[in-house]
Amino acid sequence: MTTKKTKKTNIKPKMGRPDKLDLLDKIAEKIKHGAMPEVAAMSCGMASRTFYKYMSEGEKGIEGFMQFMQVINEAKIEMRATIEQRLYLAHPTFYARHSRML
Repeated sequence: MTTKKTKKTNIKPKMGRPDKLDLLDKIAEKIKHGAMPEVAAMSCGMASRTFYKYMSEGEKGIEGFMQFMQVINEAKIEMRATIEQRLYLAHPTFYARHSRML
């Protein structure tokens, strides 16, 4: 008498840290929508200490981290432009008087 063994396939969800580029895209998207960079990183599961370390390493010109810093800075610029456009549309007189201070 022989017993036939069936092979079980246990498909487990991917565990561990998220892909750094996926994480970077999520952080950048949140910044573009108005979140402060540190808060955006923390809401995506990155410790604020790690966020600032990555930014610091990018400023030093370390490859890999430079891309991180560049994407974050571009998102900050886009957020700033969006805020200024909304301010101008909502309060054109205020914007005209104070735009040099922004």
